[in-house]
Amino acid sequence: MRKFKFIFIVFFSFYLISPSYSEEIKVWIMAGEVTKNDIPAVEEIRAFKDRYLYASIDIGRDEEYSEKVFLANKEVLDKIENFRESFKKDINTNPDGLPIDVKVKFIGWHNDPLKKIINDAQKEGVDVIQVGSTWIAFLAHNGFINNISDIVKPMEHEYINPVVQSGRFGKDYFAIPWSIDIRTWFYNKELLDRAGIDANKIKNLTSLKNACLKFKKKNIGTWFLGVPTSADDYSTLHIAMTWIWGWGGTIVGGDKTVGLMDDKVVASMEEYVQLFLSGCAPLPGRDGKSLRLTDIETHFLLGEYAFISIGPWFVEILSKEQSKIFINYGSIPGRDGASPNVFTGGSYLALVNSKRSPLEEKASRALLRYLSVHASRSLGLPPQKAKLEQMLNSREYSKFPLILLRRESRLFPAIHEWGVIEDILLTHISTIFEIVGNNPSVTDTELNSIIRSEFGSAKLRIEKIVNTPGNSLLLWSLVILILLTFVFLIYKRHHKHYVGKEDLIRRFRRIKEILHTAKVWKGCVDENNIIAVRNRLIEKINNVMEELAYFRKSKSQEIIEIIKFIGDKEILIKQYKNEIQNIDRDYRQYEESIIVYFENSMRPIINEMSNMLETYCVKMNKLTEIIAELQKVFNFEYNIENKIGSLLIRPDDLRLCLENLLENAQKSTQHLTEPNIKLRVSSNGRFIIIAVEDNGGSFSEMDIKKLMRKGEGFKDICNIIEGWEGNLSIERRSDEDKKPPVTLKIRRL
Repeated sequence: MRKFKFIFIVFFSFYLISPSYSEEIKVWIMAGEVTKNDIPAVEEIRAFKDRYLYASIDIGRDEEYSEKVFLANKEVLDKIENFRESFKKDINTNPDGLPIDVKVKFIGWHNDPLKKIINDAQKEGVDVIQVGSTWIAFLAHNGFINNISDIVKPMEHEYINPVVQSGRFGKDYFAIPWSIDIRTWFYNKELLDRAGIDANKIKNLTSLKNACLKFKKKNIGTWFLGVPTSADDYSTLHIAMTWIWGWGGTIVGGDKTVGLMDDKVVASMEEYVQLFLSGCAPLPGRDGKSLRLTDIETHFLLGEYAFISIGPWFVEILSKEQSKIFINYGSIPGRDGASPNVFTGGSYLALVNSKRSPLEEKASRALLRYLSVHASRSLGLPPQKAKLEQMLNSREYSKFPLILLRRESRLFPAIHEWGVIEDILLTHISTIFEIVGNNPSVTDTELNSIIRSEFGSAKLRIEKIVNTPGNSLLLWSLVILILLTFVFLIYKRHHKHYVGKEDLIRRFRRIKEILHTAKVWKGCVDENNIIAVRNRLIEKINNVMEELAYFRKSKSQEIIEIIKFIGDKEILIKQYKNEIQNIDRDYRQYEESIIVYFENSMRPIINEMSNMLETYCVKMNKLTEIIAELQKVFNFEYNIENKIGSLLIRPDDLRLCLENLLENAQKSTQHLTEPNIKLRVSSNGRFIIIAVEDNGGSFSEMDIKKLMRKGEGFKDICNIIEGWEGNLSIERRSDEDKKPPVTLKIRRL
């Protein structure tokens, strides 16, 4: 009996001295960025931290900046504190009135949050997370978040329909809307007035570009447009989509069709990048780094940009005086005016698939509902129809009409692969800007090639993700494989000279372009971004290594010098990757070592690759040079279409083919008193067409067959052109008295 009495006393003593116990839920919220103008006082920061003891921040930035972001989220923290108090008193969900602690951690939109959620949220026992609209399908598909249809379904009629539907995956809801994020245009009225530009006359993206040209003549030292180009800012992708959608392009459809290489998509991206090349917008910032939206926002308020595309939160930071200068213009439609092109996304709240007590489960679900209903204006537009209509009655938000969301809004497809696809697109679009930023004198032809190269690579990566066949498609896969094998055998039979040359040369050029961007410069690295810099460089080198692997598998003898060159230089590229990975040193030492290695080892490789590429293609200036040389020997007129691109053929091979064709034309017209020979160069999809015609005697059907078989040097031309996956043809014409042109069809690089 004494023994049991002793045990009771011990346990009772522990109970008396142990602290009171309360359950808790953990919340992760994405902290937006803030302008860099105001520096909070130390006392203000200390008081803020004392008030919100359960809140912390980890956005991968320095302490001073993180504290500013922390302070900017006061409204959100107040709402969470109000919830905590109301939950204790809510007898419906908490009949015993038990206390609940809510621990809030702010993580950054620009600090790889999706990866952090995937790797750490369940491990750290997080309960509620804020997610971007494009992540929901991926997180639900992979079991990271729970079904919350019981919360959303009774309330769905209260929300704007396309917004609430974005929280679905399949038939169920896995996220509840918290705020709407759209991109609309703001302009500086003083700057436009000074340039004599009426903003109301800017009706579409084409007239926006024309306004820029007028603006540049009147405002020296001020940019017309401020647009992000950074690889770690999702706004880089969101604003680029304004152009792509505006030209009628589609990146990835809801049926997972990848349209990256469609003519509309490529043309829209060319138009977009041309804005930068024409001096409408800066490529890198003053510090040489790619621009982020938060930097642009800061400098827009300082009067350094006339137009920016930004989210609704910008209205909240404008004072009454500022709102008279910085005007919300609304949306600007694309060229055709018919395609919705206003990026519409937003923030949602989701329930992490973590272990919770019954009380924590109730509290977590109640918090989802509470925060959605009591959305903070600092986050964006409210997702509920009634609240949005009420807000839009105010003068500040009058340019965000409901019609904008209903008719012009454009959401990314709700497919579970989108989270990965979004990162791929962001990487390749920012790489385009990086390449062009390093070479602002790039020609139209070179720009087209850069865009096609990056989008082509992105298309292949995305198709690997979305087109993985399931077991139900096994039979079709086998059928397709058999058909492809049959086609390949026919192809090999009729194209003996071509063995993947075009693809290899394109990949070779892409390696050169990626290497050219895989570098740092003086002042680029600091103690806060060293890891981000390393990750960016490693991703680029990994892309290079993927392309190198393709060359190792190739046995092409046609371009053996390229394959040998790649094999010889691979070891240097691997050593460069090792150098990049080593961050166990001061950031200054890291930066210096990367610069030195790049200049000593990578720069010579890039230069040599550029020289080698010159021997495998004919650019516009080289084509003009060849034609000028031939005009000294043959009397002919010529016309070259603009922006045809580069021809995939050796310059000497092209010269020999043209010599043969012009010589034949000269023989055909030598008996005439007024011979007329014409050479035309035009483009047709992936090919460049060179046609030579003369006013000599017409060909009979028998003549054409003889010529194509062996006559007048045509056999040599066929051998050369087919070796570059092109062909030689003689057009048939309905007018038998008129001689048809002889046509070379050559691949465009």
